[in-house]
Amino acid sequence: MLDKEYGIIRPRFVRLLATTLERRLGHLPEAFDDNLPSGWRNDDTLAISKAQMIQAWEIAAKALPAEPFGLYVAQMASASLFGLLGYLAQYSATVEEACLQVVHYNTVLKVDAGHWEIQRSPIELVIRYHVHLPGIRAWRHKVDFIIGSFVLICRAIAGRPHPDLRVDVGHAPVGDPAIYREILGPRVGFSASTPEIALDPITARRSLPGSRPGLLAILKDVADQQRRVEPKNWSDRVRRVLLGGIPDGITTVTEVAPVLGVSARSLRRRLLEEDTSFRALLDQSRFELARRLLEDPALSTDQIANVLGFCTVTAFYRAFPRWAGTSLADYRHELTAQGRVFESS
Repeated sequence: MLDKEYGIIRPRFVRLLATTLERRLGHLPEAFDDNLPSGWRNDDTLAISKAQMIQAWEIAAKALPAEPFGLYVAQMASASLFGLLGYLAQYSATVEEACLQVVHYNTVLKVDAGHWEIQRSPIELVIRYHVHLPGIRAWRHKVDFIIGSFVLICRAIAGRPHPDLRVDVGHAPVGDPAIYREILGPRVGFSASTPEIALDPITARRSLPGSRPGLLAILKDVADQQRRVEPKNWSDRVRRVLLGGIPDGITTVTEVAPVLGVSARSLRRRLLEEDTSFRALLDQSRFELARRLLEDPALSTDQIANVLGFCTVTAFYRAFPRWAGTSLADYRHELTAQGRVFESS
């Protein structure tokens, strides 16, 4: 059963952990995939439960007890790994805005079991991560992954290898402290009661090269739908999950059904009773997102196809006429003729 409190855990997180273990050990521990669903290596439609993900971290901690492998996993992460939350950070205008998006929407979207907060002072912007996993033996490695991902993705979207960040992981180092300094930068501590990342005002105000205000506004609206009034019927519930989940690759009935607390078979039956289908609702939701994204001329077709969860841009081109009754090119021309495009930057 999927633990809805923490949302859907995507197979790509497990694969990232497995790849790191294979690189460090030369092989994957024998018990690693015993409790994982069949096909976790290749099937992105699967949902991983919280218990399965915890077990994967526990096995990794046992296999590499004296290495900060959470940091090694973080080195392989990218903004897109975190789906909608990653896009919200990537398309922000400044480093500070990106941090604010992560802190706010981590709670809205229930991305993980921790809680972020921000504290401002005249000399620093401090982001703290409150850990809710103390009963897990591998919690230090998990914290290293979360803090490391935050720092390294911040550097990547800022376009600078070493922005001036002060980091305290909030626990004694796992293994050699020099590895923490090498990966997170020279200003790393291990004594804070709560893991924290601090930015000086200059770093916080730094502009991000990937800023897309128009796209950011659309994605924020999509994310905000997750906390609006509960829909009255199953069709609306499915649409709400899809609008928030499509940028995170959630596009199948087997992924959506557990979020709504029902089986895939039950969800199909209830949608049939409302004279619709999951495929129809997926098409409607993708088309709704596509219409809004196409109004931003700065977005390429490749970027839009990626946000909509298509594996290739060709698949997007093929699907669009089925939704709109016209080709993608003709639809773009009509938008321009009607003056319904806006500059995003």
